[in-house]
Amino acid sequence: MADISVANGTRPKSVQENSLAVPLLVPNPIKDDVNDRAVYYVQYENLPPVPATIEITENITTTSGNAVLTIAGATFTYNGVAGDYDVRIGDGVAGTGIGVSAKVLSINSATQITLDTNSTASGTINDLVITPPTYDANLLAVVLDSTQSKSVLSIRVRVFRSDGSTNIDSDGDGADDSTYLDYGTALVDKKVDINLDTVLTNQRNNRTT
Repeated sequence: MADISVANGTRPKSVQENSLAVPLLVPNPIKDDVNDRAVYYVQYENLPPVPATIEITENITTTSGNAVLTIAGATFTYNGVAGDYDVRIGDGVAGTGIGVSAKVLSINSATQITLDTNSTASGTINDLVITPPTYDANLLAVVLDSTQSKSVLSIRVRVFRSDGSTNIDSDGDGADDSTYLDYGTALVDKKVDINLDTVLTNQRNNRTT
């Protein structure tokens, strides 16, 4: 994972440098009237934050045997109010006196967080590094094709899944360039034929005398 180093706090929301990154907003259905096709992209899993490492150089107070960290001179984003540092539950935490493989367990206030591992030393540190977890981005693409031959209407439904391996942002605009055509073999491929003559016949009511 190629992390973005942010020396001063909040992660840039518009930057995506990880090859697995996909836009948080799934686009509207793509309709192709020439080929009678519609493609719907569905978010398969909750997408995590944009990959970025935060370096906190403010004074952070640690207490040996205690998992609480207190910040001085700055704030964490808390209760929807933006702070200097946009820390999230589940982020990895590293620094002097911080336990191995520590993660953010809770954000208690704008100036205090709790880790899932106790600190190993007491003191004031200014080398705290916050790193979001690695992830695989997953999207489903539902492709609907329709064709007609005489009175028979055929509807084909295919479902593709992307694990993010082909979602490379080749032009550097922060958006996923791939389409369902890059996703490989369909997970589901079903075709239904509907004879419209038969449907109309079944819908016709006989005249009563």
